[in-house]
Amino acid sequence: TSGPSVNVAIIGASGYTGAELLHLLTLHPFVSVVTVTSRQFEGKKVTEVFPHLLKSPFSELQFEPYNPKKIVKNCDVVFCCLPHKASFPIVKELYTLNPELKIIDFSADFRFKNPETYEEVYKVEHSAKELFESATYGLPEINREEIKKKNIIANPGCYPTSIILGLYPARVKGLIDTSFPVIADSKSGVT
Repeated sequence: TSGPSVNVAIIGASGYTGAELLHLLTLHPFVSVVTVTSRQFEGKKVTEVFPHLLKSPFSELQFEPYNPKKIVKNCDVVFCCLPHKASFPIVKELYTLNPELKIIDFSADFRFKNPETYEEVYKVEHSAKELFESATYGLPEINREEIKKKNIIANPGCYPTSIILGLYPARVKGLIDTSFPVIADSKSGVT
């Protein structure tokens, strides 16, 4: 291999998921993180905020303001690590500028099959309803082929992933009575 082949931007890189993503991407041989955004830490080096990345390939990166035209021009993949409700306007803007850009959204803004369910759950109007056709739920164990075809990937959360992966084989085999809801009681020592 000759080195990085995918240029990546991380929007909201100074939050918890952005930091975890940066750490994971240090292990990926085909990724070059070219842009990391943060309003809070704009102008600071990534290592000033995350000293554990000092010896990483990203040690010279600086947090920048969000610049959609620059991101679309320089990146193949964008990770949107913003909170629910803050993400969909950014995803819409990036997708409008370049519908071929691969956008992986860490919020819940595109996790549902339709915007009506999202609006009911989050009590906010979703202003990017037209993008649901271009989005898929990013669970590769179930949606691998769909993920390859779609350009907006709704990154699943940890609890749904653990529940879906545990129940999916039984659902496919018809072992779950779908006339009753499945209730999962999940707990974590971290969140």
